[in-house]
Amino acid sequence: MEAAFPDRFTRDASGNLIQIDARPVNFARQDRQELRWGLTYSRPVGPQPTPEQMAEMRRRFQEARAAQAQAGQGQTAQGQGAGQTEGQGQAGQGQAQPAAQGQGAQQGQGERPPEGGPPPGEGPPPGGGFRGPGGPGGPGGSGGRGGFGGFGGGPRSGVFQVGLYHTYAFKDEVLIRSGLPALDLLDGAAIGSGGGSPRHQLDLQANYSRGGLGVAMNAKWNSSTHVVGGPAGEDLEFSDFTTVNLRLFADLGAQPMAREHTWMRGARATLSIDNLFDARQEVRSSAGTTPISYQPDLLDPVGRTVRLTLRKLIF
Repeated sequence: MEAAFPDRFTRDASGNLIQIDARPVNFARQDRQELRWGLTYSRPVGPQPTPEQMAEMRRRFQEARAAQAQAGQGQTAQGQGAGQTEGQGQAGQGQAQPAAQGQGAQQGQGERPPEGGPPPGEGPPPGGGFRGPGGPGGPGGSGGRGGFGGFGGGPRSGVFQVGLYHTYAFKDEVLIRSGLPALDLLDGAAIGSGGGSPRHQLDLQANYSRGGLGVAMNAKWNSSTHVVGGPAGEDLEFSDFTTVNLRLFADLGAQPMAREHTWMRGARATLSIDNLFDARQEVRSSAGTTPISYQPDLLDPVGRTVRLTLRKLIF
């Protein structure tokens, strides 16, 4: 370090070290070349809406939009008629018949959506959400509240996804500053206590969700690395390392029991477990022993962690 940054070290006339400037510095250059590729698979789980069910949802949506448009136009016509009666007296009565004819013409076009709105079948009906079991007008419904399952009247389907990715490193070098040799992190060099850079990495991700419940898992595997100690140190071998993280979540507001317990709406519970199997990396010297500073509990003092999170949206 002193050879790389001589201005950071101060010595007296006798050569004794009296001061070190340990403020962080930037590397002059870091060069990494890698190839990452992978496979993903996804499929729906559970019953899916049939074309007939989708057509029925669209028909009900269009009827709800038409009813909303007619109701709004009727209220506007009533307000205009009251204003004319107060301001014009008998003259307003003479104009009542043409006004009624104009209102009838507007009602005849009631199925047309208001200007600026989405075309029929492309947006939520009045009150939000497609109605179905659990919504108004459906079995077990509660007045004035929307359905609980996305498309309401359709089946509550889920999704399963899995992905596997492999990363192969061709080059990973660091140049601390000009005039010094580059450090090859793939072949014996290191810039931290975690060893060098693994040449191979595998990432596995899988998740499943249905009806507001879900589970997600991700696992990572790194190949082994080694560090060359040089004349003043000893060579170290870092074992390959695998960690598994698990996450369970539940949207409480999407559960059937939320129909009776309104406090659950907008609530979400998440259980996260990091390093599920409490894995620790092993480090061995050329003599087969583990240096004191590389004991597993010193490299990772925490290990497995379990965290429960509760979130509630206030409407």
